[in-house]
Amino acid sequence: MQNQMKLIHQNLKFQNKINKKENYQMSNNYQSHRQNLYKIRHHKEFGKLFHINIRRVDH
Repeated sequence: MQNQMKLIHQNLKFQNKINKKENYQMSNNYQSHRQNLYKIRHHKEFGKLFHINIRRVDH
């Protein structure tokens, strides 16, 4: 019983690590996505071609 508990605990810790990694990657993607939107919105040539009206999304 004790051993089983240890295993479960290790599994949870491992799973937690993976989740943290994925969350980190997702937030990185989100940041670069925001930066791209910013670049597009503030690119004058592009702005002349299209009247861009991207609402800011802040989470």
